[in-house]
Amino acid sequence: MTCSARVSKDATVPVENTRRLHDALPGSGYAEFDTGHIVLAEEPTAYTRTVLDFFAAA
Repeated sequence: MTCSARVSKDATVPVENTRRLHDALPGSGYAEFDTGHIVLAEEPTAYTRTVLDFFAAA
């Protein structure tokens, strides 16, 4: 079970890498956030809700 989180302002990891990872893993989840590399620090509520919803749907 995998959920990929894409962040649009990440200077460390190219954004297209997250989409490629998601596309390569059948049944994986995918979420996008308008943050930098440390999404949990910038958007803790949205990130936590996304993770909880992903696991609840599994």
